[in-house]
Amino acid sequence: MVRWSFWKRYGRPHPPFIVDQYIYLGKIDHPLESLTLGEGQDMRFFRPHELKGLKIAFEFDILLDEYFQNRPSY
Repeated sequence: MVRWSFWKRYGRPHPPFIVDQYIYLGKIDHPLESLTLGEGQDMRFFRPHELKGLKIAFEFDILLDEYFQNRPSY
């Protein structure tokens, strides 16, 4: 079972609108191959230092960088 927690609201500019996106965090303990994906068919796991080399859509690289810099260490 995955428990989600709200992290932040992100107002992404998409002229002439602002698209409200709500970001939730959760941990999964299943391999990627076992997940049924809709929009995220190209989902993959990566380490924080690999972020700069990835093409991330909709400026989510900014959110991911913020998360990695402020996340609690486990």
